[in-house]
Amino acid sequence: AESGRAALSVWEARQSEIALVMTDMIMPDGLSGRELVERLRVDRPDLKVVYASGYSPDMAGHGLTLTQGVNFLQKPYL
Repeated sequence: AESGRAALSVWEARQSEIALVMTDMIMPDGLSGRELVERLRVDRPDLKVVYASGYSPDMAGHGLTLTQGVNFLQKPYL
């Protein structure tokens, strides 16, 4: 999806088919990756997530707790 809000529409239509969400930390249209995941986890608390950002994990994910099933991928991807 091109934005967090568009991702919510995809989720509503196809959530049973989605096993993993990969999202940028900062996205257009007023919904960040973290906010998106918070909303999705209302339906599926155990949803696996990969956050990505061109910023360092400390800058992009301030306060982000990486636990089993939640990971961070630094851009650019090599």
